[in-house]
Formats: sequence, structure tokens, C-alpha cells
Amino acid sequence: MSDVPAILAILANPEREFRATESPEDHYDRDDIVEWIESDKSLILLAESDGELAGMSLSAAMARSWFMLETFYILPDHRSKGVGSTLLKATLDEMKARGSMYVFCLIHEDDPGTAGVFKAWGFEPGRPFRWFHQWL
Repeated sequence: MSDVPAILAILANPEREFRATESPEDHYDRDDIVEWIESDKSLILLAESDGELAGMSLSAAMARSWFMLETFYILPDHRSKGVGSTLLKATLDEMKARGSMYVFCLIHEDDPGTAGVFKAWGFEPGRPFRWFHQWL
């Protein structure tokens, strides 16, 4: 649980524009993160560079053989230094080790930069969809 403050700091970063997906409310609180950490269906990896926190990936097993990459974020000072590629490789390797054969992420259509990054990493665009949600 010692990583909870670091994870929350990344998620609260006002410059956090580089993410695969976001929740409808774009917010996680401490209890949400603790629940993710304790779940056997979640995968949270943190990246460090030069001894400081550089980024994170947060994924969920949606079924036995596939994952959703929920959030992927590299802090601005650590971009274009290989941190993202290293973190993504570690994330995908762990998914494979858990038996996953497929991973998907959702990227905003108004974010072609992030789409380009994921294409460069071998992701292929799927079909477009519209997000529907309801507050309960």
C-alpha cells in the first residue's frame, strides 16, 4: 500500500493528458486504488527513472484471456526517454504471464498523438464507438 500516494499523485496531475483511457469521472480516490491493488484481476505497474516516479500503467483483466489497459501515463519530464516503451513492455509481459492473449485500450478520437504512440507500439485501431454512461 506504500504506492498508493504515488499513484494518486499521478492520477491527480493536472497535465495528465497522455492516457489510454479515463474513467467517466476521471477520478480515483484512495479507496479505489487500494481496491485495484488488492484485486487479483488488476495490474498496476509504476515506472521509475533516475530514482523518481516517472509513470504508471493500470490494467484490469476483463476475462481469463484478455485485459483492458485502463490508464497509461508517463510524466512529462520522462517522455521520449524510453520510459513508456519499457513500462508498456513490462505491462504486456505481465499480462502474457497471467495467460492473456489480447489487450485493448480506449483512446479519445480527439487525441491523435496518443493514438500514434499506441500504433507505433503495435496496437491496431478497432472500430469507433461512443461512450455512454450514467451517474448512479
